[in-house]
Amino acid sequence: MNWDLIVAIANILLTVGIIPQLIKNYKTKNVESHCIFWHLSTISGLSLLFLFYYSLYLYFATFGICITICFRLIIIYQIFKYRVKK
Repeated sequence: MNWDLIVAIANILLTVGIIPQLIKNYKTKNVESHCIFWHLSTISGLSLLFLFYYSLYLYFATFGICITICFRLIIIYQIFKYRVKK
């Protein structure tokens, strides 16, 4: 079984799931429902997966994880940029 391909497909599905949220945040300029801790903990877990897959030479998987981490960082940026000051 080619684990590199399976993990790459899983990462693509994870990344595709983030794209609509990025677009919605950009259009509405509203990120009140987001929690920074959730995104940071997800990035931490993805970083550990990145190190694990990299040690197994699953390079397609590591590329997908990098893209997902970048999208998470964009969401964190949007949280700070669109935060409502009270």
